[in-house]
Amino acid sequence: MNIVLLSEFMYIFMAFVNNNHFVEAIVLSAFMGFVFVGDFKIYSIWRRRTHITVMMRDLYALYPQTPEEQSYYEVKMELQRYSRYAFAFIMLYELSFWSYNLFPLLNYLITDFLLGVRAVDRTLPYNCWTPFEWHTVNWRYYAMYLSQIAAGQACLSAQLANDLLLSAVAVQLIMHYRQLAKKIESHKAGSTTGKQWKETPFERNVDLQFLCDVIAYHQKILCLSQALNDVFGISLFISFASTSMIICFVLFQITIGASIDLMITLAFFLFCSLSEYISYAIYNHNWFDADLRYKKMLVFIMKRAQKPAIMQASSFVMVSMSTMTVSILWLFILAYASVGIHYAVRMSTKIVTLDAFVEKASFWFSLYGVEAFDDFHDRSAEHHNWKWKNYLRKLFYYISFINVNWVLLHEAAFVVVNFLENGDFLQAARNLSFMGFVSVADIKILITMQQRTQLSKLMRKLYELYPKDVGDQRHYDLQRHLQHYSCISFLFSFSHTFTVWAYNSLPMINYLIHGHLLQQKTVERTLPYSCWVPFEWRDNWLYYLLYTSQAFAAHSCLAAYLATDLLFCAATVQLIMHFRKLAGDIKQYQPDYASGRQVGINTDLGKDLRFLSAVACYHHTVLEINQLINDIFGLPILINFISTSFVMCFLAFQFTVGVPLDALITLTCYMICSLVQIYMICSYGQELITTSEDIGHAVYNHNWLVSDIRYKKLLIMIIRRSQKPAVLRATNFLNVSMGTITDILQLSYKFFALIRTMYSR
Repeated sequence: MNIVLLSEFMYIFMAFVNNNHFVEAIVLSAFMGFVFVGDFKIYSIWRRRTHITVMMRDLYALYPQTPEEQSYYEVKMELQRYSRYAFAFIMLYELSFWSYNLFPLLNYLITDFLLGVRAVDRTLPYNCWTPFEWHTVNWRYYAMYLSQIAAGQACLSAQLANDLLLSAVAVQLIMHYRQLAKKIESHKAGSTTGKQWKETPFERNVDLQFLCDVIAYHQKILCLSQALNDVFGISLFISFASTSMIICFVLFQITIGASIDLMITLAFFLFCSLSEYISYAIYNHNWFDADLRYKKMLVFIMKRAQKPAIMQASSFVMVSMSTMTVSILWLFILAYASVGIHYAVRMSTKIVTLDAFVEKASFWFSLYGVEAFDDFHDRSAEHHNWKWKNYLRKLFYYISFINVNWVLLHEAAFVVVNFLENGDFLQAARNLSFMGFVSVADIKILITMQQRTQLSKLMRKLYELYPKDVGDQRHYDLQRHLQHYSCISFLFSFSHTFTVWAYNSLPMINYLIHGHLLQQKTVERTLPYSCWVPFEWRDNWLYYLLYTSQAFAAHSCLAAYLATDLLFCAATVQLIMHFRKLAGDIKQYQPDYASGRQVGINTDLGKDLRFLSAVACYHHTVLEINQLINDIFGLPILINFISTSFVMCFLAFQFTVGVPLDALITLTCYMICSLVQIYMICSYGQELITTSEDIGHAVYNHNWLVSDIRYKKLLIMIIRRSQKPAVLRATNFLNVSMGTITDILQLSYKFFALIRTMYSR
């Protein structure tokens, strides 16, 4: 299957290199999407086999076994409904697949043998490139034909198996949600008068036991819903992404008048969310005559049921009927997300210090000559003992800062002169992109220097909460958080460093190759970034001085750019880690039973209240750190988003008007850097929102049923506070989440359309 995928990819590559067969390449892109999705789905099933086995065992434990139970659950009706959808789904795929596979063979047999027309060449179901000739060699043609059919069937099997298993599990969850709602609605709590509770404690115990069973059942279904999202989320998201691309390619083929046999039939998926019906059933059942404690416990169930179980295609898409209208635009985000989710980490016995998270940011700060915060290991450390190091660092900072702004002034002068003289507008637009990068780096380093006291306070607070010994770090799952952060920060740093030094080195490499290696006499010296200076620099030593100054300024901007964002993400990772640890502690806590002797009640309740006090204090501290992060990094993040919108606008404009090959490569790298940056920031913002909301879910999912009424009342306050999640704010203008990426891209497109219109006029 992957050999066929490689041959199809080579065909597309050769088509673009040779500038021919563009339509065939577009058609083949749709087939490659089908193969890629099938490949990924079967790999995902293989990687998650253990999780799928556990999920199926849990489903089997809940499945009605006796005929009476199956009749009550309406299993036959659910099975018939699922069978109809599954049959239509399978037939649609099989019809499309075998139409593609058999069409070339039928076309050849009918035209060549039946009609006697000998002008028909042998063709394969899917175009591919091979290093050998197969049209005229019989055995090679048949071997390749069978290979493509086998690969297609393997992809089809992977697609059908994954989606049918997903649908089967979803049908089971829908069935359980329906029956749970029916069970609650049909229950009659208390007596008919509501005045016999003191006389009939047996009925009260029956109602409380009923609620215990309902909550346990509800928790099991919610856990299965989460397991379903964990297992199938990424593969479902890739299905939506590939479907969007296939629809795009098919519409393109329709508009250019392609033949009907090239039209691909698209699969679809349907999921109905019924979990929020639980709260309606609670309200509709006969709870008026119930005991006050019974009614209070109903509030917990209704509160949790008001947030329905949702099928998620990772954290990007909530699956519903409206999902059919969603267009997935950025496959780069998908590729990195799929790599980031599927990895396994072995817990290490080595102690990981907080420096492991902040050392990358500190390294880049040092390349600008900045010490962003005090040593958080020892507040009383006397930094003036190293006066000569401080003097050298400050001197290096002033040199870097002056050089950066000197280069920025020259670039701005070039843009102004270009507009005044009505010169090269494209070069001016390119310089505006560079100026945006330099300006943002300048502002970031100034804000860092201004917020140094606050940054030191932030790092001390993070250090106070940080787990110090191996046992605590294992409970915090510190290794996994560090590896995830290291992976993202490496990609972020590498992409920016590669791009900056590609810009810095390209003119010098170009000059050395053409001027010295190829001995061309008309090679003109150029600088990495266009600038205007009041003197001639091309034919004297000033060229090397300007080149060094620009390269040094670009590297200084790179250091400021990376350091601030890496420190921001490191602090956010700490918040996410603490929220997860807090949710885990709450979920695992077992409150003491408080209905025994009076002495036992006081003792057990005191333990439970101390636990809640520690939880509330911990939660409050983490929320304070979140607010401190927003106060420090809010403005730099807002400037990041604004500059990224303008930069992507100018880059897209240069792509559309045509640029040389070397400029195209560097601009593509610059575009990738911008996407990596906004993805890194927005993904951490979304993860912070999700983990902070999990506090309320953990409160509901832990065993609070046997606790004292005062303990339960305090839980409501924690749930209430967790329903307002912790968010990263780009000042008061914007909350950072995955939806922010869409907002930035929309803003970039608006600016791009405006500039494109101005340029055309």
